[in-house]
Amino acid sequence: MHDFHDTEWRKDYLNTKRRVSKRERDLLENGPKSFMQSLLLGVIHQRYLKMKGLWKPTPPPPDVSSNLKDSLQKWEEDYG
Repeated sequence: MHDFHDTEWRKDYLNTKRRVSKRERDLLENGPKSFMQSLLLGVIHQRYLKMKGLWKPTPPPPDVSSNLKDSLQKWEEDYG
């Protein structure tokens, strides 16, 4: 997988994407100059990964729901 700071993905995106706005093209060629531009570049990178089939969404967090009664019972078993 490509490193986020690697510029090769930027060149590849410019070559494979049919329509890129002037703002996106400038950002891809010259890099971000502000926090908001960094966020936009992250969105473009995400689009690139999805386009290439490399996108792996983060898995959902584990279910840690429980109730107080179960928690107290477990605590009693472990420490009581």
